[in-house]
Amino acid sequence: MKIDKAANKTQKQSYVGAVGVKIGNCRKLKVRVPPRAHEVIDGKMVVIFTNEEHELLAETCRWMVVEEFTRGRPAIDKIRANFDKAVTLKSSVKIGAKDIFYVFIDVDNEEDFNNVHSRTDIQLSNGVSMKILKWTTNFKPNAESTLAQVWINLPDLPWYYYEWYALCRIVSPIGTPLVMDRATTSKTRSTTTKLRVEINLDKPVIHEVQVEVRNQHGKMVTFEQKIEYEELPTYCSHFKVKGHYVEKCN
Repeated sequence: MKIDKAANKTQKQSYVGAVGVKIGNCRKLKVRVPPRAHEVIDGKMVVIFTNEEHELLAETCRWMVVEEFTRGRPAIDKIRANFDKAVTLKSSVKIGAKDIFYVFIDVDNEEDFNNVHSRTDIQLSNGVSMKILKWTTNFKPNAESTLAQVWINLPDLPWYYYEWYALCRIVSPIGTPLVMDRATTSKTRSTTTKLRVEINLDKPVIHEVQVEVRNQHGKMVTFEQKIEYEELPTYCSHFKVKGHYVEKCN
């Protein structure tokens, strides 16, 4: 089978080069995948995407979250109406049903995404609650996610690092930063910085990072920054479930 290499090469471009529309200071992608003939492998019709195409397509869902209803969801129209009352967003939102327990919520910008994703749940009317989960390309409704949101403290961090993008860099080895607490945002507490971070429980917990300040001559000043976790969830690395440690398995 002959593959259009020119079209394939064109597709191997950066995210910025993909066809898309810019929203605020972010980019919401609209991806065009070039035509490609299918293959027949072992008698099966096989449709092929490159890894770059897969990543570009996944990028279109970068601001999507999953909402779980443990007792079954209400009608989708009621969810949409009550969501608008429960959460204030700056742009539009799309809400679609996955099944009787899950809905997908897709917003149009990073700020709205952080507003929704940084919550543990959202309370709708009549005591109905939606649990917020992280969407990934391998999301499966019946599989428990290894991702969890936790509050972390950075005790005695120098005052001038109390800036969002500086904090994002410092905590990047730990996970994905979601939001700062109010005292950190307003710089009214100098003893510690507090952020909500999404971590992968299947990876080692990091309790310290080294911060380096390098000049143009390669010389550096370093300091060790401690990481303190609040209510770190228990997780069994053997059965891949939350609620207990592997040492408690029988």
